[in-house]
Amino acid sequence: MLGYIIRRVLWIIPVLFFVSVITFTMMHLAPGGPWAREKKLLPSTVKLLNLKYGLNDPIPVQYLKWVGKLVTGDLGPSYKYTERTVNDIVGDGIGTTVHLGVMAFVLSILVGIPLGVIGALRHNKLPDYVATFISVIGIATPSFVASVLLLVFFSVALRWFPTHGWDGWAKPGAMVLPVVALSLFPIAQISRFTRASMLEVTRKDYVRTAQSKGLKERSIVVIHMIRNALIPVVTILGPLLAFLITGSFIIETIFSVPGIGRYYVISIGQRDYGVIMAMTMLYAAAIAVLNLVVDVLYAYIDPRIRYS
Repeated sequence: MLGYIIRRVLWIIPVLFFVSVITFTMMHLAPGGPWAREKKLLPSTVKLLNLKYGLNDPIPVQYLKWVGKLVTGDLGPSYKYTERTVNDIVGDGIGTTVHLGVMAFVLSILVGIPLGVIGALRHNKLPDYVATFISVIGIATPSFVASVLLLVFFSVALRWFPTHGWDGWAKPGAMVLPVVALSLFPIAQISRFTRASMLEVTRKDYVRTAQSKGLKERSIVVIHMIRNALIPVVTILGPLLAFLITGSFIIETIFSVPGIGRYYVISIGQRDYGVIMAMTMLYAAAIAVLNLVVDVLYAYIDPRIRYS
């Protein structure tokens, strides 16, 4: 197992390398630049800025300089927020983004798995129809639409929760709507995967054998069905967690959450190269690491799986 983990960790390095090369190249080849703003700058000012930040150098040279800084932990300057570096932007917002993503992830598991299990155990009955309806709504409704509906109903009409802000556990009420809005799609995904996997497991011979022995239904479900049904579910948990942690920019923008997601949106429109590269690499690293964690969890969920 240790050798397998080491090999997978080493494979992450070339993956991140190719992601960085592709992103860096496409980013610089795209029309526009960091100084193409509504209020146009003087050509002399643009020339000085390009000279200051090394944007006149060939793309390969710029990339090598960026990698050299990255190795030392320097994510480079921000072209929009000139008074702050990319390290400052990421450092100030990453904690809030991770907090929001982890809470949405926990809520997705706590709701999605039981919803899928109930739907499978009550197949073609009212609980199954309700679970399926919730899953379809969660998948079909865009996050920004769900966010607006939650704001209108719970904040404007009922006034149960604030419309914006994020103060952590100091004001937990402000966390409710962003967490719920972010978790709707993952809940639907986890529920559908759990239901499909549970339905497949119910037809297995070992489940029928356990039922013929007269074991209690609760024991059969918990010991023989859920554990085996979780293997395909675990497959999507890694990418979902990475998505929740690094892909919450729409939710952060709507609810004014001070995370890194909103900077990602702004940086794309403003061609803030440093922020774009930092966010992209963060997302790629999260996907790679969490996929490794998922693969390792397979061996603990299913004893038949061994890595050599």
